[in-house]
Amino acid sequence: MTLSPKKSQGEFAKIMTAACVRRGYLEKLHAGITPVTRTGDYSDVKVIDAEGRKIPWNQVSRINQNEMKTLIIPLEKCAVLLRRHGEIFFGSALKKSSVGKNYLGRP
Repeated sequence: MTLSPKKSQGEFAKIMTAACVRRGYLEKLHAGITPVTRTGDYSDVKVIDAEGRKIPWNQVSRINQNEMKTLIIPLEKCAVLLRRHGEIFFGSALKKSSVGKNYLGRP
């Protein structure tokens, strides 16, 4: 079964997401308490910092540099691993997709 190019791209993205992101550091970041909003857009939510500043939720930086680094480095390594050895891990899925054929260097 051959998938359309658009469907292939979606399937390949799902494979990479599952392999590189799920069950990683992003899950730990996501595990915190989510604030309640009555407006639906979080414009009614404020964060009060240690200096007493009330910061609108939509303006709060929710990830610091160390967390970003901890998140990105494994993703970069995973992307390199998939690029080099993706056929070993996902051979049949890649072979069925037009994206995979391009990824694997095949016409």
